[in-house]
Amino acid sequence: MKRILFVVNGLGLGNSTRCHSLIACLREMEISIAVATSGNGLEYFSAVEGLSDLLSLEPLHYGKSGRKLSMLRTIQKAPALARALWRNARLLRRQIKEKRYSAIVIDSDYSLPLVLPWVHCPILAINNADYVVKDFLRKPQISALPQFFVELLDLFFHKAVPHLVFSPTFVPLADKPGLRHIPPLVRDGIEPLHESRKPERIVVMLTGSTFASELGFLEDLPHDGHLRYTVLGRKGKNSAELRFMGKIYDNAEILNEADVLIINGGFSAVSEGIRLRKPMVVIPVEKHAEQLVNARSVDALGLGLMANEATAGAKLQELLLRFSEFKQRHQSLGMPTNGAEIMAQAVSYLE
Repeated sequence: MKRILFVVNGLGLGNSTRCHSLIACLREMEISIAVATSGNGLEYFSAVEGLSDLLSLEPLHYGKSGRKLSMLRTIQKAPALARALWRNARLLRRQIKEKRYSAIVIDSDYSLPLVLPWVHCPILAINNADYVVKDFLRKPQISALPQFFVELLDLFFHKAVPHLVFSPTFVPLADKPGLRHIPPLVRDGIEPLHESRKPERIVVMLTGSTFASELGFLEDLPHDGHLRYTVLGRKGKNSAELRFMGKIYDNAEILNEADVLIINGGFSAVSEGIRLRKPMVVIPVEKHAEQLVNARSVDALGLGLMANEATAGAKLQELLLRFSEFKQRHQSLGMPTNGAEIMAQAVSYLE
């Protein structure tokens, strides 16, 4: 039986959910799957059945000031991050030496270079830094430049380490040697259940990362007696119009029932909104280049509106007024989200 090891960044949930979609496809092909992850990823995959192993890695994440991303604090944490990276590499080395894997799939984890002498199988990556770098340079934003250099290093890493990179994107792009563009990967269970003519159910999901947006903008959201807001991942005081759900890892049913999404700009969250054909207000994490690029893409494609914490209320009001326009754009664009199936087929051919 083929065995594949996934090494997944566990900071947010997006890496875990999209890897889960690929894992589900591979499990149908009777391929044995092990996962190494940390933090939110470890909690998420602990509820996933059928894994041969679930390994706990030490978390690697950006520094922060309050709830905001801080590259200065990240640099200051470099020695601690290096020690964690070394300990993770030692754990992975033991695992790789004990098991004979057909392939290793990495998603935003950077431990593999330290164990390359013990890796005797193809290394595959899920990463779209090529698209992020290109799009950001088209219209750079000064505040996101420090984090953009991380994306640039990410691009160089994926040119040097993996044998093949699968880059999920919202628009079709030409492949290159060692780089294959695929549609987004979306987890099982994310399916539109109805097509609303009038928006009533609004889901606020700003939860996946340590740097999720503050919720002060909730006071500015429109209230007309018919709108109902569900806030995932946070606790608060419930009312007739507003319900706080706390952290829920299996939130597919709630998302499926939504009419409108208010989300951060993580690639997986946006991908799920596209799969569900839900108009979106996207609030990118401040100073985060990739989330900025994703939010701009949603806006440019006519699938929703980009906002920040100060403008979220006004942008939602605009989206509600133009709801039918955004719904029609989702329908007419017909963007594929079958990246997991495409990648699984490619992985299954590996010897």
